[in-house]
Amino acid sequence: MDHRKDLIGTPHLLLGPFYPLDRAATRVDSTVCEPIDRTSESGLRISGRVVNLAGEAVADARIEIWQADPTGRYRHPAAPEPGPADPSFRGYGAMCTDAAGRYEFRTVRPGPYGAGMQRRAPHVHFQVTGAHERLVTKMYFTGESLNEMDHWYRSVQQRECLLATPLARTPFGTKVRFDIVLRCG
Repeated sequence: MDHRKDLIGTPHLLLGPFYPLDRAATRVDSTVCEPIDRTSESGLRISGRVVNLAGEAVADARIEIWQADPTGRYRHPAAPEPGPADPSFRGYGAMCTDAAGRYEFRTVRPGPYGAGMQRRAPHVHFQVTGAHERLVTKMYFTGESLNEMDHWYRSVQQRECLLATPLARTPFGTKVRFDIVLRCG
């Protein structure tokens, strides 16, 4: 990703109604309050880099993620409740990028939620705060059949910028890469 002239800024999307009210201390594991076992089917590791349009690393950018659990339920009082709450799922994680702009989160694959025209594809929300700007966006999953039904995914012209790149299956679950391009950094 470094020093390419064809970089496109990651699309900005709305914060959404379920931004967490309880944003505990910085954590890179958004799945648990206490250690628990997770199946390899639901486990997810998201890693990537944050760079600017010139391909330069954005160090010390604060990244926050939040999402629904595998049943499509957010940890938010205004969220719909399609399934039983998972008491071990926090639904929120935050960290800062390293000197090379790298980050990594351990979480679970979120489930879809909603019905009809309000059906939402599985996605993870990102808020990235660099030295010169703040970006709110969403990460969707490559090959997910519900993507084309999701109104936020469809609202973006360069949808490929919102798709995670599958990397590997691990003992914990799926590992994906999601690089974020800020305009300034």
